[in-house]
Amino acid sequence: MRIHKENTLAAQPIFENYEESERNNWSNFSKESLNQNSKSNYNGYIHSFEIINRYQTDLEEASDLSDLFMKFETVLRRIIPIRHSGIFFLDENKLKFNKVEENQSDEVFTQVNEFYKEGKISPIFSTNKFYFFPDISTYNIDGNKRSFLLYPVKENGKAAGIFAGLTTIGSKRFTDLDRKTLQTIIVQTVLKIHQLTYKANINNTVGELQTYQAKVNEDFHLAAIGELSLGVFDEIASPLQVILSQADLLESESDHTSELLRIKTQVNKIKSMLNRLIKFASVEKNVQKLESVNLNEIIENVFEIIKSTLANYNIECVLDLEDNTPPILSSQHFIYQILLNVVELIKHNKRKNGGIIIQSRFVKNNVHVNVITTTKLRVEVDSDSSKNKDIRYKIINFLMKKHEGSFDVESHHDTGAKVSLIFPLLRKIRS
Repeated sequence: MRIHKENTLAAQPIFENYEESERNNWSNFSKESLNQNSKSNYNGYIHSFEIINRYQTDLEEASDLSDLFMKFETVLRRIIPIRHSGIFFLDENKLKFNKVEENQSDEVFTQVNEFYKEGKISPIFSTNKFYFFPDISTYNIDGNKRSFLLYPVKENGKAAGIFAGLTTIGSKRFTDLDRKTLQTIIVQTVLKIHQLTYKANINNTVGELQTYQAKVNEDFHLAAIGELSLGVFDEIASPLQVILSQADLLESESDHTSELLRIKTQVNKIKSMLNRLIKFASVEKNVQKLESVNLNEIIENVFEIIKSTLANYNIECVLDLEDNTPPILSSQHFIYQILLNVVELIKHNKRKNGGIIIQSRFVKNNVHVNVITTTKLRVEVDSDSSKNKDIRYKIINFLMKKHEGSFDVESHHDTGAKVSLIFPLLRKIRS
């Protein structure tokens, strides 16, 4: 109620006065609120730009994947509260996710694969959105304290990987600016991962090329020596035959039969060695031809060839071959290469004194060749052959895969090592 003490003809009605007052108040409030929101958004975009720009500089300085993911986790924590995170890529068969770098969180990695098995992640790849999955392990009466934040990584429009982070932020507090900033950071990181991976592959390829070139040069040198040796062997064989013939003649006319017998024995040993070397050198022909190969016979030939060399290294070699071992489908050249490279591994890591036992066993449709040595070997056998630095391991691994077999090394610091070669009896015929 309002009291007027004078003429009120020109007085404004109370309801109009109230409406105008309210309009002015709301108008002032809206303008002030709008100005504050605009200023807040402006500051938010400036902060986001600074984060992205600074991270771009950090990416240029990242030298490897380990360094990259340390910088990645740091920048994530400047955007939202993240405890652990990672970027994981699908394997070739799209059966599971693999780590890009070994130090990535095991907790997040394990949970991502669990989500994938349960079919929760596949629908994500049809969108370009962030998804929150509750962490059941932290669920209580007040709800979930933590969630897994997931974002799809695509290549050429197809599913390639996933970003996953363990966070305490919920979907309601995850702003549009957070989404855009985080999306940009993830895209930058994926591109850097590919760059570092390609660089590592190129460096590894160049290293392998140099190693193989050195091996080819060495093999070429040895091949030249081998060609020369074949001619020398023929020249040696003729005089040896003359010595044997003369020894036979002298044996019937001389009383020194024991001495002559000793001469004939030694000459026969030399002839036997020459025949083995000539046979080994001739294996180079038709190296790709597959045939029935008796492993025991080749092991014995290799033993005779390397016996004197191992003796010079004070390494004793003993054969333990199972009788009636069935032949395998292979090429003699491949088997010689495998066995000689195994011996080279042992010589390369030799001690002053030592021993080697070469075994052959037939077990469950597989022929096992075990080389047991007192020498400790560096265990470098891996499913990813690019991780094997020694060319000998690469050659053995490659040739065993051609046989559809397996190659394994067990090395112990005190007792030595065991090299296991398993040749399947049944395999596909390949030319």
